[in-house]
Amino acid sequence: MLDSTATLIWLFSFTAIFAIAGVWYARRAQDSLEDYVIARNSQSATATILTLLASSLGAWILFSPAEAATFGGIGAVIGYAVGSMSPRFVMMPLGQRMRELIPEG
Repeated sequence: MLDSTATLIWLFSFTAIFAIAGVWYARRAQDSLEDYVIARNSQSATATILTLLASSLGAWILFSPAEAATFGGIGAVIGYAVGSMSPRFVMMPLGQRMRELIPEG
């Protein structure tokens, strides 16, 4: 186990390393404000879908299925899975239609 002084040294060292790397990366590319705010067509569909999936499900996805299984059995786990994926199936045709109507965003 590390003592508090060593822990703080490691913590501040890694914080400084990541801060310096972040500043260096940010200064490397000179993008406009619109490029920063709107990432239109800069990512692949797979990256966008995975980002939305991670954002919408979040950390609670790790704990809720186990809780549902404890209190409701396999039926609750199946219901949980269907409930988690249903918004994506609703958004697929809606997102495609929006891209047809407004191709430039």
